[in-house]
Amino acid sequence: MLELLAEGIESLRLPCSYVLLAPAIGVALFARRRSGITIGAYVLAAALISWLRFAGWWFEAPSGPIQVLSGAAIIVVCVVAFRNDHYAADVVLGGVTGTVAVWSWIPCVGPELGGLLNRVGDSPWANAAGTAAFIIGLLAPFVILAAAEAAFPRLSDLLDREAIRMAGAVVVLTVGLLLMVTLFDDVASELAQRSTF
Repeated sequence: MLELLAEGIESLRLPCSYVLLAPAIGVALFARRRSGITIGAYVLAAALISWLRFAGWWFEAPSGPIQVLSGAAIIVVCVVAFRNDHYAADVVLGGVTGTVAVWSWIPCVGPELGGLLNRVGDSPWANAAGTAAFIIGLLAPFVILAAAEAAFPRLSDLLDREAIRMAGAVVVLTVGLLLMVTLFDDVASELAQRSTF
């Protein structure tokens, strides 16, 4: 499992990972002082949907009308969360964005993830923790930010600015818009082609 965590961290440098990292940046900035719990929702959703995809229990990558609806869902949840400015709305935004981002993601497959992908179909439950370890490694900067926010309350004060929330909203809305106009999967595909492990 540590090997999968390490390979996830190593994948941070690969363009294919940007499909998960860009929305995570938006969610982290959007949540401001609530970034810990919101990032947790993003990571949890990403790990769960990754595991379901790898096990063959989740739908194919979104396309056509499903992609448009996914983008619309992100936009609606972002607007509602921005207007409400409540932790529950931010957590829902983290979960929805994590779900849609990982659904569209084309992973860079190194030796450890390749081994997991070969095993997960036969024994999905035994490989759930390995999938989570890889995703936690891939999203390590955000996991560290969430932990740092809990350990250092002054960091929460630093993040609690309207301009930071607005910047996060712009990133999340851009992801939603790219999904709605069916360009997000093109971006994911292009980034995957530019990646070599």
